[in-house]
Amino acid sequence: MKKIIRTLNFSLKLDELRFDVRLFISIIPTFSILLLYINEVKAFFNWISTLPLIPRKIALLLFDLKIFDFCYQFESCNIFNDYLGITLVPIIILLCVLCKAYTYSVIPPLHFYLVDLIWIFNPGQQLDSFYTHVIAVTVILAFFVLLRLLMNIKVLRDEINIEFDEVKENILRNLEKLKTTKL
Repeated sequence: MKKIIRTLNFSLKLDELRFDVRLFISIIPTFSILLLYINEVKAFFNWISTLPLIPRKIALLLFDLKIFDFCYQFESCNIFNDYLGITLVPIIILLCVLCKAYTYSVIPPLHFYLVDLIWIFNPGQQLDSFYTHVIAVTVILAFFVLLRLLMNIKVLRDEINIEFDEVKENILRNLEKLKTTKL
């Protein structure tokens, strides 16, 4: 077994390492959603305190609950946690995009931001209703279809430009040949 692991370690190529780092960076925006819903995460950890003694001690060892009690200078920790999530998630997404994460890794945070945006403009509707999620998914799909369409148009335009340059060079070459043969 050690020999197999050693062989795998020596056969690791730089491209595979780049793929692994890019994959890791692409997962970060999905986990950043937890910052948007940190108050719900806090409620989950409060539920841990209702567990029997042994599982509660294990959970408290794994998760430090004091991090949620930091309020800085806000009147409530919930408000601080909301502003913290709303501020940090776009920064995390931007850093991941700058580190060349996969394009589709921004879909989950974008979905939750769109659900919140739809709810802001229609506050009478329940935040997590089926229709807000359908609208958000439709907008995201339309955005990525439009993005893919624009990329294909750009590729097609680049191919046309390359072909035009080749034809232009061919014409110029033939004109030069004609000039030299006439002289």
